[in-house]
Amino acid sequence: MPTYERALTAGEQREFNQYAVIGNQMIGGERDASPMRIVTTLQAFVEKHQRQQESQWSLRREGVERPSHTGAARALATVWGDQLVRVFGWEWICLMFEGEEHFVVVQPDRSLAVFAAEYVEACLNLEMGCAIRPAFDQLRANAFPAQAPLSYVSVMQWVSSPCNELAPSQAVPPKRWAADRLKAIIRNLGASGPSSEAACEATEQGFGTPTLAT
Repeated sequence: MPTYERALTAGEQREFNQYAVIGNQMIGGERDASPMRIVTTLQAFVEKHQRQQESQWSLRREGVERPSHTGAARALATVWGDQLVRVFGWEWICLMFEGEEHFVVVQPDRSLAVFAAEYVEACLNLEMGCAIRPAFDQLRANAFPAQAPLSYVSVMQWVSSPCNELAPSQAVPPKRWAADRLKAIIRNLGASGPSSEAACEATEQGFGTPTLAT
């Protein structure tokens, strides 16, 4: 469970603004486009990356280290989180979770949260199937079960699906398995604060720039 939260500092907010610019450039979007167009394009961008990675890594020998996607994930996650802020009135905060600080976007009452950077990085690393657009649609439909205030429950445990892995055991409920998987990813990735170096890294990783979805 989280032990505390704090607001973003002025410096961190500037870093997030930089990430938003980079993220929108990566997906070929405009920051003032409609949230639905941005989220749809973001979903398509990540899925395209996953298909390319699957193809590339199926041809590489075992033992070759995959490139880091941390900077790209933070840029794309900022674009995603900003749409939750625009549409649903959520806000970015710094949250202490299992001994690490995480920059997450949360509901005003802190009942639900999105660990956006960790989730997007897991998608780029082919550890999770991408469900950014489905999550957005379900939030609009108010389809998630009610949670107690200050619970900081991860939304993505209800919409995430594994990528490139065997299906979970029949003995483990799928939603529980997805929740445990996401929690493990968050724990393993550690703190995901903004970083100018990571922002530069995002621009050097060879990501394509698809046009906005219509």
